[in-house]
Amino acid sequence: MKIANYKIKLTKMKNFKLTIFLFLGVTIQMFAQDFTVPENYKLETRADYEKYKPNVVKAVDWYINTPLNQEKEKRAKVYKFLFDWVQGSPDVIISVNTFNLNAADSPDLLMAFLGGWTKYAIETKKYEDEINGNLAGFDALIQYYETNKSLIGKKKKIEKIMKLKKKGKLKDKIISEM
Repeated sequence: MKIANYKIKLTKMKNFKLTIFLFLGVTIQMFAQDFTVPENYKLETRADYEKYKPNVVKAVDWYINTPLNQEKEKRAKVYKFLFDWVQGSPDVIISVNTFNLNAADSPDLLMAFLGGWTKYAIETKKYEDEINGNLAGFDALIQYYETNKSLIGKKKKIEKIMKLKKKGKLKDKIISEM
């Protein structure tokens, strides 16, 4: 009798955890969907770039969490906004090498990588941290890939990065490629 009660409590706890997990996932998705691309933005001075940093972070979250086949028109606007900001930012410095370029072998994957690195740099104010910038870029790339894998297909190079991360060897690989 005690064993049966224990199983019921365990099942209720699993259901509770699942409910919390699903709630958090839906909440994150709702916040990601909430982003509006700035209209007529101007990126000419350091102050312009500074002003849009919160928008950039939200744009990265939206870009990574929104499936590739949804809101295509908005995706193009978000992509352009992020590209314009990253390309001209006086603060964020991103080092691109063959290792991260080979993994991010399409414009969408590359933007996920660049976005992750940029978000990390803005949030931590560590603008020249290549190692952790790369790690954040790959985390974003992996998240984007997992969200869109059914749409873009299996990517062996990203799967390899995922294995390196799981084994705790991604940082060493990044250092060796610098």
